[in-house]
Amino acid sequence: MKTLNKTALKVLIISSILASLLGTLLHFLYDLTGGSLLVAPFSGTNESTFEHMKLLFWPMLLFAALQSFFFRDRKDFWCIKLRGILFGILL
Repeated sequence: MKTLNKTALKVLIISSILASLLGTLLHFLYDLTGGSLLVAPFSGTNESTFEHMKLLFWPMLLFAALQSFFFRDRKDFWCIKLRGILFGILL
């Protein structure tokens, strides 16, 4: 099993924290923007289960895209990240 170097570990920790903060912001962003149609596809518009899945999906996808620059040597990066996003949504 490959171990992470210190830079990669820092990127993962910071990304996790920022994704959590972004998900929290997205929870309230639709109301804060007065019901903006531009924000609706990315944020929760009501309290349904589907809307909460969006709060997990978009931040994780965004930070996976950013992390991909730090993990270029991993051929299975997107397979692992997309599996993580899917499992997160299913839970």
